[in-house]
Amino acid sequence: WLEIENYGIAKQEGLETFLELPQGIPSDDPFERMLARLHPEQLQQCCLNWVQAVFDITDGQLINLDGKTQRGSDDGGGKHGRIHRVSAWASQNRVVLG
Repeated sequence: WLEIENYGIAKQEGLETFLELPQGIPSDDPFERMLARLHPEQLQQCCLNWVQAVFDITDGQLINLDGKTQRGSDDGGGKHGRIHRVSAWASQNRVVLG
C-alpha cells in the first residue's frame, strides 16, 4: 500500500489535472481500507470493460496471465482471507492489468 502512496506523491502534479486533492495524496492506510472492500469479481469486470473500451482486442490475440498469493496477507481467519494478485499482459496492445 505504501507503493501506491509513493506513486501518488511522485505523480501528484499530473493527477491534479483531473482529481481534486485539497489535502494532497492520501496515506497508504485509506488505500488499504478502500481496496479491501472491493469485490474481486466486480473489479475484474470493471477492468475488462475498461480494456475493451480503450484497446482494440483482436481475434486470436495472446493474453498471458500470471497469479500470485501475497505472503503474510492472511488476516487470521477473518472474512477477507489472503490477497491474490493476477496480472494479464496483452502483447499486441502492450498493456498490463493487475
